[in-house]
Amino acid sequence: PEATRSGDSARCGGPLAGRRAIVTGASRGIGAAIARGFAAAGAEVLGISRSGGAAVPGLVHRRCDLADATSMMALVAD
Repeated sequence: PEATRSGDSARCGGPLAGRRAIVTGASRGIGAAIARGFAAAGAEVLGISRSGGAAVPGLVHRRCDLADATSMMALVAD
């Protein structure tokens, strides 16, 4: 799986500092907005989608098709 990461949420502080979140559909639309919001609030976020995601501080993005068991196993193994 391919990953992108930008920034470090630990230095951002915020109400979600020290928390972790997994957001599916994080490359666009509501999923992307939720992932950006969690990251802006200080959470470490794992964004999952079938396509790539934009670099956002505090957000690690992984490509994964949740309808494909092989893709999910590769995500978990990584």
